[in-house]
Amino acid sequence: MTDNQKIISNAEFIALFEPQASVIAASQVGFALVSVIGSANATLGGSGTLVAIDDQLGILTADHVVRNFFKHKENGTVGLILAQHGQSPTHKLMINPKPEECIVYRRLPYSAEGPDLAFVPLDHEIISAIKPQKIFYNLTKRRDRMLSNPPGTELGAWIISGMAHEWTMDAADHSPLRKKIFRGMIGEVKPGSRKNQNGLDYQSIYVVAGPESGWPKSYEGYSGSGIWQVLLKQVDGKLEIGERLLLCVAFYESEVLLKDGRQVRELSCHGRESIYGALIDAVRNKTRTGN
Repeated sequence: MTDNQKIISNAEFIALFEPQASVIAASQVGFALVSVIGSANATLGGSGTLVAIDDQLGILTADHVVRNFFKHKENGTVGLILAQHGQSPTHKLMINPKPEECIVYRRLPYSAEGPDLAFVPLDHEIISAIKPQKIFYNLTKRRDRMLSNPPGTELGAWIISGMAHEWTMDAADHSPLRKKIFRGMIGEVKPGSRKNQNGLDYQSIYVVAGPESGWPKSYEGYSGSGIWQVLLKQVDGKLEIGERLLLCVAFYESEVLLKDGRQVRELSCHGRESIYGALIDAVRNKTRTGN
């Protein structure tokens, strides 16, 4: 792992990063699809990242995640999961976004080719409920740098932060109210190829997928999750965690592949030009014109 020409092992990086993982988790959310037909139940509907674009606060995610919970709202409601690293606080926070207010990039049928990206604005009541617990990552503040002078892909480490559908379970607390436990994982991924197409960019990443790995077997639920580049810095001759830069939004997973002797999945993602370029431009245009 290289940053400023210094190489450290994965174990050394993990020791540095683990105490700081809560900073990335502070911007992570999930969507709970709550059924009100028959016995109440909830399933994981995807992941997202809380972001700020100028004065607009909302959630950056995949379009198919948003499209799915608009379909689901006919028979239920959508809950917002306020993920916290190493903690499991009980909470219930429902959201009611409007399709016409969302910014979406979509091509049907959904595939690894994309596009599949969305921004969901939040109303003031929800923002007020979230802010004491979470952080809205400021995209505007980092726009110029990420478009004109981004850090090299070899610097620091790439980290995914999302929630796994297969890890959802019922809480065993004998409460008269049914409770669900939603779990996710923050871990290192490897960058793959990158391309530009029709004004958007696409970045592939590789995630561990073997049954013995401790990672999810499937990344269903990680749709809409953020991929971050965590950089290192030297302070008084010692390495510390430096900047944490949001790089990508995941939207599609491959079948299990064998790469360098390990079982992995390839995740298709929208990259920094889609996020800091096209998406910010679209939000500003909608704010200016109202369309």
